[in-house]
Amino acid sequence: MNQDGVIYKGLPPAVILPLREYSYENASKLVGTKLPKSGKYSDINPNFPIAQVGGDEFNIVRVTKDGNKMFYLPDISRTLLVMGYYPDLQDHQLFYIVGIEEQETQIIVYGQGISMLQKEATDEQK
Repeated sequence: MNQDGVIYKGLPPAVILPLREYSYENASKLVGTKLPKSGKYSDINPNFPIAQVGGDEFNIVRVTKDGNKMFYLPDISRTLLVMGYYPDLQDHQLFYIVGIEEQETQIIVYGQGISMLQKEATDEQK
């Protein structure tokens, strides 16, 4: 439970791992996936249970109060899910986003799947 007493369900859209050395191997090639910048999930996939993503409308590219553009990561994850592009990963795998390209009406999310490997114990740990 966190400090405000709320337990959240779901998956955070972006995470930073603890700072340590990890061993991994590529599980897929680098891919680019095109997503609309904004719209309604029901227009993309009318059969998707919209309540599962928290509402029907999305806006990946937002404008901050200072007038700067911001990529809203939760809407990227939700749009990948609704469009059927969410990566099929095993428990030891993850998909990391390498970059995001903005085009006129869409964005392209570039990323790659990796498999986390068990780190061999050092002599000190044995």
